[in-house]
Amino acid sequence: MKKLIRNTVFAGFAVVVTLGNCAVTVPSTYDEASGKWIGDVVALTNALTTIDTWSTLYLEKGVYDVSFMTNAPMSVSTYQGNSLLYLKVGVSLIGKTGNRDDVIIKGSGKYRLLAHGNGAAIKNITFTGGHAEGGSYSIGGAVYPTGSAIDITNCAFLFNSSALHGGAVGGHV
Repeated sequence: MKKLIRNTVFAGFAVVVTLGNCAVTVPSTYDEASGKWIGDVVALTNALTTIDTWSTLYLEKGVYDVSFMTNAPMSVSTYQGNSLLYLKVGVSLIGKTGNRDDVIIKGSGKYRLLAHGNGAAIKNITFTGGHAEGGSYSIGGAVYPTGSAIDITNCAFLFNSSALHGGAVGGHV
Protein backbone atom coordinates (compact mmCIF):
# COMPACT_ATOMS: atom_id res chain seq x y z
CA MET A 1 0.00 0.00 0.00
CA LYS A 2 1.33 3.44 -0.91
CA LYS A 3 0.76 6.37 1.42
CA LEU A 4 1.35 9.89 0.13
CA ILE A 5 3.14 12.18 2.56
CA ARG A 6 4.17 15.08 0.30
CA ASN A 7 3.34 16.40 -3.16
CA THR A 8 5.17 19.58 -4.17
CA VAL A 9 5.59 21.25 -7.56
CA PHE A 10 8.91 22.84 -8.61
CA ALA A 11 9.05 24.69 -11.93
CA GLY A 12 6.24 22.62 -13.37
CA PHE A 13 7.61 19.25 -12.27
CA ALA A 14 6.17 17.27 -9.37
CA VAL A 15 8.10 15.71 -6.53
CA VAL A 16 6.09 13.04 -4.78
CA VAL A 17 7.40 11.31 -1.67
CA THR A 18 5.59 8.31 -0.23
CA LEU A 19 6.29 5.82 2.52
CA GLY A 20 7.62 2.34 1.72
CA ASN A 21 7.82 0.96 -1.81
CA CYS A 22 7.25 4.43 -3.17
CA ALA A 23 8.20 6.30 -6.30
CA VAL A 24 9.69 9.81 -6.17
CA THR A 25 10.50 12.02 -9.15
CA VAL A 26 13.18 14.70 -8.79
CA PRO A 27 12.70 17.68 -11.14
CA SER A 28 14.92 19.53 -13.56
CA THR A 29 14.58 22.87 -15.34
CA TYR A 30 15.62 23.89 -18.85
CA ASP A 31 18.10 26.79 -18.81
CA GLU A 32 17.61 28.70 -22.06
CA ALA A 33 20.85 30.69 -21.66
CA SER A 34 23.04 27.57 -21.55
CA GLY A 35 20.72 25.31 -23.54
CA LYS A 36 21.01 22.62 -20.84
CA TRP A 37 18.75 20.82 -18.42
CA ILE A 38 19.69 21.57 -14.81
CA GLY A 39 18.77 19.02 -12.12
CA ASP A 40 17.29 20.28 -8.85
CA VAL A 41 19.99 19.29 -6.32
CA VAL A 42 17.99 20.66 -3.38
CA ALA A 43 15.01 18.48 -4.32
CA LEU A 44 17.37 15.51 -4.75
CA THR A 45 18.95 15.89 -1.30
CA ASN A 46 15.53 16.49 0.30
CA ALA A 47 14.13 13.39 -1.37
CA LEU A 48 17.10 11.28 -0.24
CA THR A 49 16.62 12.37 3.36
CA THR A 50 12.85 11.81 3.44
CA ILE A 51 12.39 8.75 1.23
CA ASP A 52 11.74 5.49 3.04
CA THR A 53 13.77 2.31 2.57
CA TRP A 54 12.94 0.02 -0.38
CA SER A 55 11.69 2.92 -2.51
CA THR A 56 12.56 4.31 -5.94
CA LEU A 57 13.86 7.77 -6.78
CA TYR A 58 13.57 8.84 -10.44
CA LEU A 59 15.77 11.64 -11.76
CA GLU A 60 14.48 13.77 -14.61
CA LYS A 61 16.84 14.60 -17.47
CA GLY A 62 19.55 17.05 -16.32
CA VAL A 63 22.92 17.66 -14.73
CA TYR A 64 22.71 17.38 -10.94
CA ASP A 65 25.76 19.44 -10.02
CA VAL A 66 26.76 18.64 -6.44
CA SER A 67 30.19 20.30 -6.78
CA PHE A 68 29.19 23.12 -4.42
CA MET A 69 28.52 20.65 -1.59
CA THR A 70 31.23 20.09 1.01
CA ASN A 71 29.61 17.36 3.07
CA ALA A 72 26.61 15.09 3.08
CA PRO A 73 23.38 16.96 3.89
CA MET A 74 22.22 14.02 5.97
CA SER A 75 23.61 11.91 8.78
CA VAL A 76 26.25 9.68 7.21
CA SER A 77 28.49 7.68 9.50
CA THR A 78 32.26 7.81 9.19
CA TYR A 79 32.09 4.32 7.65
CA GLN A 80 30.81 5.96 4.45
CA GLY A 81 33.48 8.67 4.60
CA ASN A 82 32.77 11.98 2.88
CA SER A 83 29.93 10.95 0.56
CA LEU A 84 27.78 13.80 -0.74
CA LEU A 85 24.69 11.65 -1.31
CA TYR A 86 23.49 8.55 0.51
CA LEU A 87 20.96 5.91 -0.57
CA LYS A 88 19.14 4.19 2.28
CA VAL A 89 18.71 0.40 2.34
CA GLY A 90 16.98 -0.85 -0.79
CA VAL A 91 16.57 2.55 -2.45
CA SER A 92 16.87 2.64 -6.25
CA LEU A 93 18.18 5.77 -8.00
CA ILE A 94 17.06 5.70 -11.64
CA GLY A 95 17.53 8.06 -14.58
CA LYS A 96 13.97 8.45 -15.82
CA THR A 97 14.66 8.67 -19.59
CA GLY A 98 16.55 5.37 -19.72
CA ASN A 99 19.56 7.07 -21.37
CA ARG A 100 22.57 7.35 -19.05
CA ASP A 101 23.76 10.45 -20.95
CA ASP A 102 20.58 12.32 -19.97
CA VAL A 103 21.10 12.17 -16.19
CA ILE A 104 24.48 13.23 -14.80
CA ILE A 105 25.59 13.54 -11.19
CA LYS A 106 28.57 15.89 -11.32
CA GLY A 107 31.09 16.48 -8.54
CA SER A 108 34.05 18.81 -8.10
CA GLY A 109 36.71 16.09 -7.83
CA LYS A 110 36.98 16.65 -4.06
CA TYR A 111 34.39 14.28 -2.56
CA ARG A 112 32.79 10.89 -3.17
CA LEU A 113 29.46 11.30 -4.93
CA LEU A 114 27.37 8.46 -3.50
CA ALA A 115 27.33 5.84 -0.75
CA HIS A 116 24.53 3.32 -0.30
CA GLY A 117 23.03 0.75 2.01
CA ASN A 118 22.30 -2.93 1.28
CA GLY A 119 20.09 -3.75 -1.69
CA ALA A 120 20.41 -0.34 -3.37
CA ALA A 121 20.37 0.09 -7.14
CA ILE A 122 21.49 2.75 -9.60
CA LYS A 123 20.40 2.77 -13.21
CA ASN A 124 20.70 5.02 -16.30
CA ILE A 125 23.02 7.61 -14.69
CA THR A 126 26.46 9.05 -15.46
CA PHE A 127 28.71 9.82 -12.48
CA THR A 128 31.55 12.27 -13.02
CA GLY A 129 33.98 14.20 -10.84
CA GLY A 130 33.87 12.01 -7.73
CA HIS A 131 36.92 11.51 -5.51
CA ALA A 132 37.49 9.44 -2.36
CA GLU A 133 40.10 10.65 0.11
CA GLY A 134 40.62 9.93 3.79
CA GLY A 135 42.35 6.92 5.29
CA SER A 136 41.23 3.35 4.70
CA TYR A 137 37.95 4.55 3.14
CA SER A 138 39.72 6.29 0.24
CA ILE A 139 38.05 3.94 -2.22
CA GLY A 140 35.12 4.30 -4.59
CA GLY A 141 35.42 7.83 -5.96
CA ALA A 142 31.94 7.81 -7.50
CA VAL A 143 30.11 5.07 -5.59
CA TYR A 144 30.96 3.43 -2.28
CA PRO A 145 28.93 0.31 -1.44
CA THR A 146 28.61 0.22 2.34
CA GLY A 147 26.45 -2.86 2.20
CA SER A 148 26.79 -6.25 0.61
CA ALA A 149 24.82 -5.65 -2.58
CA ILE A 150 24.27 -3.02 -5.23
CA ASP A 151 22.77 -3.36 -8.68
CA ILE A 152 24.45 -1.06 -11.22
CA THR A 153 22.79 -1.03 -14.65
CA ASN A 154 23.48 1.14 -17.71
CA CYS A 155 25.67 3.64 -15.83
CA ALA A 156 28.80 5.49 -16.92
CA PHE A 157 31.67 6.53 -14.66
CA LEU A 158 33.86 9.33 -16.03
CA PHE A 159 36.75 11.22 -14.42
CA ASN A 160 36.33 9.71 -10.94
CA SER A 161 39.31 8.88 -8.70
CA SER A 162 40.34 7.65 -5.29
CA ALA A 163 43.45 7.78 -3.12
CA LEU A 164 43.64 3.98 -2.82
CA HIS A 165 41.60 2.03 -5.39
CA GLY A 166 38.22 1.82 -7.07
CA GLY A 167 38.10 5.22 -8.76
CA ALA A 168 34.58 4.52 -10.01
CA VAL A 169 33.18 1.95 -7.56
CA GLY A 170 34.91 0.46 -4.53
CA GLY A 171 34.11 -0.78 -1.08
CA HIS A 172 34.52 -3.37 1.62
CA VAL A 173 32.17 -6.09 0.41
